[in-house]
Amino acid sequence: MKEKIRQLISDDQLAEALQLLEPYNPNEVLGLRGRLARIEKQNRSGLIPFDEYSRQQNQITAAALDILKKVPDGAAPTPSSGTGTGSTSPVSRPNPASAESQAIYFSYAWGDDNETGESREEIVNQLYDSLKADGFTLKRDKMDLEYRGLISEFMKDIGRSGLIVVAVSDKYLRSPYCMHELFEIYRNGRQEKEEFSKRVFPIRAESIKMSDPMVLDDYLDYWEKQELKWKDLVVRRADQLGNAHFAEYNKVKEINANFAQLLAFLQDMNAMSKRLLAQEDFAPVKDAIRKRLAELAG
Repeated sequence: MKEKIRQLISDDQLAEALQLLEPYNPNEVLGLRGRLARIEKQNRSGLIPFDEYSRQQNQITAAALDILKKVPDGAAPTPSSGTGTGSTSPVSRPNPASAESQAIYFSYAWGDDNETGESREEIVNQLYDSLKADGFTLKRDKMDLEYRGLISEFMKDIGRSGLIVVAVSDKYLRSPYCMHELFEIYRNGRQEKEEFSKRVFPIRAESIKMSDPMVLDDYLDYWEKQELKWKDLVVRRADQLGNAHFAEYNKVKEINANFAQLLAFLQDMNAMSKRLLAQEDFAPVKDAIRKRLAELAG
C-alpha cells in the first residue's frame, strides 16, 4: 500500500495518492485535497502563475509524504465507499458479538421555539421513554453525549450501528448533521437498499409527501445551494480555512450527491403515522426491533 501511494506521488498523480491516504489522516488530507483542487482550477483558468502553482503543489506533495511516513508498513488497501462522492473512508460493520451493536441509536432533529403544534421531538421522547422502560439499550445525543464530547464521533457511531431509529422531519432533511448521519448509515450499508432497510427504523415526526416531485425538487434545490455556498467559500478562502471547514464542505457535497437516493430509500419504507406507531405502547416498533436484535445476536 505504501509503495503504491509513493509511486503515485512520484508519477505526479497527487490526487489519487491523497485519496488513498485519506483514511489514515482524514482531516488533514481533506484540507490538502481541497487546496489541490483549488490550485488546479486556478492553473487551468490561468489565474495563478506557474511558479506559484508549482510551489504550492510541492508543499502539498511534501505534506502527503509526511502523512505517508505514518502509514503502517503492510497496510492493506482501504475499500472504496462507492460511486459519486469520492469518499474513501473505511466502511464499518457492526460486530454481532459487541454489546454496542445491541444499542438502539436515535437520529433526529431537535425541537425548537419555531415549531407550531406538537413538537417534532415529542414522538422521539415517547418512544425513547417506552423503550427505556422495557430495558432496551439506548444511545441518544442528549442523554449519552457528555459535555465536550465530540459530535463527529457520535455521528460516526450512529453510521456504524446496526439499529437506528430515524425520525424524519423537514428540519431533519435540511440539517447537515442529521443528513450526514443518514449518509453514514447508507455508506456503511454498502449503499444497498436491503442493508439500509435492515438497520433503519423510520418514524414520521412530520408528514412529508416524499413522492411529490415538487417536494423532491425543493430539497434538491436546497442542497445544491448549500454546496454552492461552501464551494464559493472554499475557492475564495482556501488558505484561511481549517481542516474542519473542508470536512464540512465534503459532507455537504456527499449529501447533495446522494440526497435523492436517500429519500427514495426512506420513501420505500413504511414509516407509519405517529398514531399507529404509538398504539399498544409502540408494539409494532418493539416487535421489529426485537427481530433485528435477534438477527444481530445470531
